[in-house]
Amino acid sequence: MRRTPDNSFAPNPLHGSAWIGRWVPRHHLWRLPAIILLCLSVPAPNALASERDPEHDLRDANHRYDLALVAADASALDALYLPEFTYIGPGGVVRNKAEQIRSLASGAIDIIEGGSDHISITIYGDAAILTGRFTGRVRAHGEEFSFQERYSTVWINRGNGWRLALEHGTVIKDK
Repeated sequence: MRRTPDNSFAPNPLHGSAWIGRWVPRHHLWRLPAIILLCLSVPAPNALASERDPEHDLRDANHRYDLALVAADASALDALYLPEFTYIGPGGVVRNKAEQIRSLASGAIDIIEGGSDHISITIYGDAAILTGRFTGRVRAHGEEFSFQERYSTVWINRGNGWRLALEHGTVIKDK
C-alpha cells in the first residue's frame, strides 16, 4: 500500500484490484453481504416499537382520545372512531359516531379539563379492551363541576392504528 500526494491510500499497482474503491480491502469483502443483510433485516425504530408493544400504542391512542374530548376536536374524534362506533353513556343513552361527535362538538357540555388513569388493557390480537377512570371538570347549563367516570372501551387495529369501536361510561357517584 502506498500513499498518494493528498496523503490517502492508493491501491498497490503490483496487486491488481486488491482494493475495491478506496477503503474496502478485498479480504474484507466477505463481510459486506452480512452487513447489508443485517441492515435490511432491522426494522426502523418506530416500526420496531410498534410491533413489540401494542399496549404502548394503545395507551397513546387513549391519551389522544382524552385530548380530543377536552378540545372537542371533531376531526380528531372522527379519526379515532370507527365508522360503526357506538357510545353508551350514563342513563343508558346510546349514540352512533355522528351523534357522539355532534354532541361533544356542540359545546352544550364543555369538558374544561380531564384525563384518564387506572388504565387496564387486555389485547386480543387486533382487538383490545381498555378500562379506566376519567376525571375531569365540565361546564354544563351554566354550571361548572367535577366528575369521575369509569369507562370501558373496545379498540380495533385494522392496520392503520388503534381506533374506537365502542365506549361505555358510568359516572362514579359521590359517597
